[in-house]
Amino acid sequence: MKLFLQSITTRIAVWMIIIASIPLLVIAYTLQYQKKDQITAQHLSNLQVVFNQTIDKIETNLHYQQQLLKNIAAMPRIAEKLLSTNPNQTIQLNPMIENYITTVVKQYGYYDFFILSKTGVVVYSYKKESDYGKSINDLSMKKSALAKVYFEALATRNSAITPLEYYTHSKRKSSFMATPIVMNKKIVGVVAVQLNENHIFNLVKHYNGLGKTGEVVAGVLMPDGKVVAAMPLKYDVNAYKNERVLNTGHNGTGMIQAVRGKEGMGEITDYRGVSSLAVWGYEPILKWGIVVKTDKNEVLDVVYKDALQLVYILIFIIIALIGTMFMSAKWITRPINNLILSMRQFRKEGKFHLNVAECEGEICYLSKEFLTMTEEINTHQHNLEEKINQRTNELLHAKKSIENYVEIVDRFIITSSTDLSGKITYISKAFEEISGYSKTELMGKNHRILRDPQMPNELFENLWQTITSGKDWHGEIRNIAKNGHYYWVDVHISPNFDEQGNMVGYTAIRQNITDKKLIEEISLTDQLTGLYNRRHLDAVLEKNSQIAERYNIPFSVAIVDIDHFKNINDTYGHQVGDYVLQSLSGMLKSQSRAVDILGRWGGEEFLIIFPNTEEAEAEIAAEKIRNAIEIFTMDSVGNKTVSIGVSEYHDDLHETIKRADEALYQAKAQGRNCVRSFKS
Repeated sequence: MKLFLQSITTRIAVWMIIIASIPLLVIAYTLQYQKKDQITAQHLSNLQVVFNQTIDKIETNLHYQQQLLKNIAAMPRIAEKLLSTNPNQTIQLNPMIENYITTVVKQYGYYDFFILSKTGVVVYSYKKESDYGKSINDLSMKKSALAKVYFEALATRNSAITPLEYYTHSKRKSSFMATPIVMNKKIVGVVAVQLNENHIFNLVKHYNGLGKTGEVVAGVLMPDGKVVAAMPLKYDVNAYKNERVLNTGHNGTGMIQAVRGKEGMGEITDYRGVSSLAVWGYEPILKWGIVVKTDKNEVLDVVYKDALQLVYILIFIIIALIGTMFMSAKWITRPINNLILSMRQFRKEGKFHLNVAECEGEICYLSKEFLTMTEEINTHQHNLEEKINQRTNELLHAKKSIENYVEIVDRFIITSSTDLSGKITYISKAFEEISGYSKTELMGKNHRILRDPQMPNELFENLWQTITSGKDWHGEIRNIAKNGHYYWVDVHISPNFDEQGNMVGYTAIRQNITDKKLIEEISLTDQLTGLYNRRHLDAVLEKNSQIAERYNIPFSVAIVDIDHFKNINDTYGHQVGDYVLQSLSGMLKSQSRAVDILGRWGGEEFLIIFPNTEEAEAEIAAEKIRNAIEIFTMDSVGNKTVSIGVSEYHDDLHETIKRADEALYQAKAQGRNCVRSFKS
């Protein structure tokens, strides 16, 4: 059997079979691939239609609910009742209005209906649960969904809605919708409804046009980065109740993009770990990610059946080819087999015989070459020995040069190596000098011994995630030397691999940049407040304007001015004035988002840059800052307030700052202690 497989006749026959079979296989594969693509594209198109219908259904229904709520808020008798009653006391509505509210609650399946005064007191409740008569500022209400939708409606002077979240007073998850009550252009209160979650579920939950395995999945992004089910699932009816996580491991692909506002379609792994075809996107009102999907196996079942039939046909054709090709190969290789027999005879008898009639063309040439082959082998062997000796000498010289180079690297390059767990396995002499530790003190210790606790955890998490995935990492790190002094290094870390390609550790090369970092720190910060200075703020503004122009990503700015700051200096002196600037700088920094850039603009003015933020969102963030400062108490001067002007970037950076300045002027003109955006 072994000789048969090694036979040139067999090899030629096999190659002929392969060459003849490849076009058949390519054509068959192409046809199946095209059919698979066609069916996949058609089903994705159907899923897109279902997705669009689902989004339209949600938004149409919720917009209708918002308009209904606006109509109720526009009833003059409700506004008049609020104006004529103590804003901290409950109210009795006109029977006609109360009957209308009862009809609306039952008709649209609302769980509860509220009226809140301008001071935030729940003065009317349809169900009169434990939240009735309470203030939004009470401890049990302050962080509730009702409080959030109340403040958003006041801030935007428009309808607002919250995602589903647990509401203590009703002991259930609910979504709240609210709209302000306006009379004579002044807000006198807020009307709000507590939506029944089943009503929202019914807008999304359907399987029409999705096949046996299809479903619509809704998820919501939690603060900790997890994506949990926003409604019951077809294959897990308790998913919503149990807050099932949808993005574990590779599961939930598609949903992860959807909750981050991205749209797409294609093949995913769903929350069950099953390959599916899906279309996904974001629903901005409920802040849900929506995925419409069907199991891939169900969609491609027809393709799989056709492929099986095609396999049977190909097997029959290939069997016929095998017989034909072996006969052809045997006829082609007959002269070669005769030559082989003659060479065997030469080995036994020392004589080389080949019939002249059978010695033609290449076969005769091969016979002649066989006779001169031994002489050529001897010549090549002699030349090879000389080359080996020459190469050995060259390698010895190169080894000595490498040893000298390694010694130089050890003395002048700050380098170290660790195992996969981060334990140090090697350090250079230059590393010992900058860290103050000896090699004996560091060997076997974890690199955390040098870590500065003030460095952000996110940096090291990113570093570890990068190098453990087999990639290089580059960045700047501040370390603590043995004597307690810190030093900055520019670090390149690369994974190490063994001969089998397995990762066995990491090597880091560093450059001392301590002096450079000290200069940067001095040049970028304000000496009094510790915030960024005007020069750095100008550079950040220019960078954000370039990003906005190139990628159409919005950003907004806010100018913050301390109200009556001159009175502080005149009354208490400049030392207390500096204390106020430092204290309020700390408050601004603690209340700003992690992505915001904060600095001292000049005097008692500060500038906040809100990246990737539109004007309305910036106003909400600024209002949160203003409110926090208003209740912040300082020694000697007590409570102080700020006025804030907000503007969104549009084409011209100078005009953006000018609009924010004019908005600040409007805030001061309207009594200070408020947030305003520029109104021409």
